[in-house]
Amino acid sequence: MNRERSQETFTLFVDNIPEHNDQTWLKRTFNKFGEVKDAFIPRKRSKRTGNKFGFVRYNCYTATTMAISRMNGVWVENERLFVKEASFGLTEEKNRAKQVRIPSLAKNGFTQEANPIKSSGLLPLLAVGRL
Repeated sequence: MNRERSQETFTLFVDNIPEHNDQTWLKRTFNKFGEVKDAFIPRKRSKRTGNKFGFVRYNCYTATTMAISRMNGVWVENERLFVKEASFGLTEEKNRAKQVRIPSLAKNGFTQEANPIKSSGLLPLLAVGRL
């Protein structure tokens, strides 16, 4: 959570929410650590657990870190909650991978026919050698 702590909103991701709990439960549960600005449980299911997940937003960095440290790993009705800071969009690793571009062969004067492995007939031999 290396963000500026001024008037920013901090969002938590809460996974493995017990089946019959709703947004009201989520807001009431996380309100213990500071005033919850918003709580939301989408209709989708978690890919990781197959259970419900949700988001909790705070205006306070301290409340966010406190909620993570106190609620991550807590058992609620036979489900262990997983709580962390929400990450939206691409991660840094994915951003870096997108920025790395492999130069086009055509731009460097090469064509597919100029590929020595393909034109020499070595491709089937290389494939056999890997078995």
